Amino acid sequence: MNRIALSLVSLVVVAALATPAVSQSPGARTGGKGKATAGGQAGQAGQAGKPGKAARKPRPSKLKRLNRDTVRATNDIFESYIKAKDPAFTGRAGSWSFKVDGIELAVITDERADRMRIIAPVVEVADLDKDVLITMLEANFDRALDAKYSVWRGAVWAVYTHPLSPTTKEQFDSAARQVAQLVRTFGTTYSSLDIVFGG
Repeated sequence: MNRIALSLVSLVVVAALATPAVSQSPGARTGGKGKATAGGQAGQAGQAGKPGKAARKPRPSKLKRLNRDTVRATNDIFESYIKAKDPAFTGRAGSWSFKVDGIELAVITDERADRMRIIAPVVEVADLDKDVLITMLEANFDRALDAKYSVWRGAVWAVYTHPLSPTTKEQFDSAARQVAQLVRTFGTTYSSLDIVFGG
């Protein structure tokens, strides 16, 4: 499959992946609001029954305190990131297509799940031999850094995933650059940056 055909595939993938993920309700994630309250009351009752042991007040999360004044990325903010890189971008909130150095990328976000991904098609898996696939996986360890190679629906993709809300413009720009670089260097260095991190 050539790059033009894969670009058409990317549009289908964007539509499929843009469907909001099924997220658990806050009650389900915490074991249920009622259960949490009952557990807290039971714990307090147990504390009250033991002389000399006062119930401890939970300390506020340091991370939450630090994040109070931090701008949280949303679909609107992401669109401004994309527009700054490619004014000719296309798409809608949660699903965009744009180019970096002539390479087509797609961005998919889900505000409810607080996730984002940048993807770009590379080549059909059927066109590759086993040695290339092994090299690609090895590259994911030390040369493909924040962005990685993945296989989905018969094609190799360059993929970057991250929580949506903490993503800054600098992180977005770096991620888009790395995804484009993985497409460009596939078959040669298989690298997302000019450094190697062997760990």
